[in-house]
Amino acid sequence: MVATALVVSLLAVTPSPCTHGQLRVQHGSFDGSAGHFHWPLVFRNVSASPCTLRGFPGVSSRSSRHGQGVGVPAARERTGQPRRVVLAARGGTASALFTQVDTGVFDAKACHPKLARGLRIYAPDQRRFFYARLRHRACSTPPAGQSDSSIRAVVPGATGL
Repeated sequence: MVATALVVSLLAVTPSPCTHGQLRVQHGSFDGSAGHFHWPLVFRNVSASPCTLRGFPGVSSRSSRHGQGVGVPAARERTGQPRRVVLAARGGTASALFTQVDTGVFDAKACHPKLARGLRIYAPDQRRFFYARLRHRACSTPPAGQSDSSIRAVVPGATGL
């Protein structure tokens, strides 16, 4: 009976998964390394209740908010086991690192680089998207069908690391 009460008690205090309406998304400051461009994608809880995120955001380069995709969606970068991140009420953050390979490292005839004006971003396990303006170049036909961008799983804080 005590064990059952403890489980019920723990379940009662575990925040629910974040909904689209609870979140706002923006990209953080640019960083670069050896032919790669990195931006943390920051999810901020704007609601009065804590909530959780777990897993990988869906990310794709876009010609405009409702425009066409440029290339293929970002590949999941498996750097460890995804974990549940609790976002505190009114301002708690989680982030995921988005990396775009510099299109200059590919053969232009294979890559067909194009200007993307932003990112379509889906929070983990959600079907409604956010749009973040971010001018960058992406391969419209990535070499060998692979993605020229990647996304890591969400982590606590705003750095994506």
